[in-house]
Amino acid sequence: MNNPETAHGASERGAAPRLDFVRSTLFFGAGWIALAAGIAEWLLARYTAAGHTAMLVWLPAAIAGYALVIVWCKRRRTVTPADRTLLDAWLYAPAIASYVAIYTYRIGLPPAGFLVLGLSVSTALTAEQFRHRDANRSNQGGSLVALGMASLAGTFLAAQIFVAAAEGEPLARFLCTLAALAIVLFGTGGVLRHNERRHV
Repeated sequence: MNNPETAHGASERGAAPRLDFVRSTLFFGAGWIALAAGIAEWLLARYTAAGHTAMLVWLPAAIAGYALVIVWCKRRRTVTPADRTLLDAWLYAPAIASYVAIYTYRIGLPPAGFLVLGLSVSTALTAEQFRHRDANRSNQGGSLVALGMASLAGTFLAAQIFVAAAEGEPLARFLCTLAALAIVLFGTGGVLRHNERRHV
């Protein structure tokens, strides 16, 4: 005779990761903050004498991103194990990348490149949440592939950001930065929004 609790546990393991705190809204909000920072950096570098100092615009952007998480925390207090996994991925990887960026911006290395690398790693770790899900394999497989492709695209564009900075191509660096941030953050948000609607 089947044990209801065992059957329920198996269905939980087979379904998409249950997220309560980490929602698509967070990624869409972070995406708009990041795009605003990228545009602000470009405008400062293009129309002022800020030079490398314009890269420091990413510092208030990072603070705004963490403030978004804190405000969201006050609205949603339930944190599932899947939430904790994604929080670790999306807070620590970009934080480490930002730490490296702080010590390298003086020599002209773009902080956006490190940030995009960190976000691409976080996207890849998010994709792992949709691996080995038995229920609805088509949907979960699609989420896994979409996030994996977003991670690869972000990594490729991060490399192009560094190349453009080394070759003195500010416009190319600006466009690669915006494209990478849109793909990684809005792409992840879109995948989560799709899964949220399927599990309402």
